[in-house]
Amino acid sequence: MSDIRLFTSIRPPANGETPYLRECLASWRAAGFDVVAVNGPSEMEALRRLTLPVEFSPMSRDGKPRIGVFLLAVRASGERFAGIINSDCRMIGYHDLATKTRSRLAARRRSMRLNSRSQEMCSVA
Repeated sequence: MSDIRLFTSIRPPANGETPYLRECLASWRAAGFDVVAVNGPSEMEALRRLTLPVEFSPMSRDGKPRIGVFLLAVRASGERFAGIINSDCRMIGYHDLATKTRSRLAARRRSMRLNSRSQEMCSVA
């Protein structure tokens, strides 16, 4: 498992579009992300035949998922940190981005907790 999962919806590619899709997915994995595709039943079936390096979070029907569907998929995954990305975006030159992002988010969260505790202590005094 990577440091952060990226959630996307992949339109089953028409002929000739598969290489670019694979490049996009490979770039995310090279950056340290695992990929979760949020798709409907027939889309998932078509995508599974392509043996893409993704996990699936099934929707009840085909079509573009709305943001609420993505947020439900993220919540169901139990991930503390996650992202949403368009399936046609390729990351270039971002080696180990997931680990660096997780570290920064965790540090920010710790800092926020410390600031909150300091404010509590000041209000008590």
